[in-house]
Amino acid sequence: MLQRGNNPSLLNVLYRFYLILLWHDIQNITLGEVLSPLLTDCVHQERMV
Repeated sequence: MLQRGNNPSLLNVLYRFYLILLWHDIQNITLGEVLSPLLTDCVHQERMV
């Protein structure tokens, strides 16, 4: 069973990923440029917790 504290974080990451994918379609940039900031942000959030 998942802890309640994990759910908002997971939803937040998925939501950001969805927005980034939309932005990727609009800007037509490379996938690496999209995922790099996302991954670093996820790692940063885990370190703060």
